[in-house]
Amino acid sequence: MKEGFKRPAHRDFMTSAELKADKFTGIRHNNLIDEQELWVEGEVKLSVSMDKMRRDPDFWTKQYEQIFDLKHAEMNDNLIVRNK
Repeated sequence: MKEGFKRPAHRDFMTSAELKADKFTGIRHNNLIDEQELWVEGEVKLSVSMDKMRRDPDFWTKQYEQIFDLKHAEMNDNLIVRNK
């Protein structure tokens, strides 16, 4: 580790163990393995490679609907915005 380097206090820089202990809920881009992760109360509910998301833009939304038992969800700037 470089002397004087201070790891940013942002969830994108936290380890999975830290996110679990913090009971994190949200979406994180794991830069180390280039995956998008969906966390709910400290548990990973979905982890998808960015390559797969680029090849199938609807994959994340479909999985999100199943995980949260939604009838219809839509993406807007990478966020789920509504359920019809």
